[in-house]
Amino acid sequence: MTDLFAEIGVDGWVSPDDPPDDGRIVQVAWDDKSFGPSSLAFRDTAAGFEDGARCWWGVSPISQLPAGHVYAWRDVHGVGAKK
Repeated sequence: MTDLFAEIGVDGWVSPDDPPDDGRIVQVAWDDKSFGPSSLAFRDTAAGFEDGARCWWGVSPISQLPAGHVYAWRDVHGVGAKK
């Protein structure tokens, strides 16, 4: 298997510094570079954030993810992907 993370952009992987522009569900690779079919998350604001900052949320269970926990993300066909 090719190292998907040798370069952001390979196989659709995007840096978390360029997050999705909406709240769609995407596949994420965690900070240890692991990922799988159930590694899903989305970006949205958190209640109580006065500045409207957006953060990563894990899908199952829905919970706010710590800063730096997402290494990369990509759209997933059929799961929140743009058409």
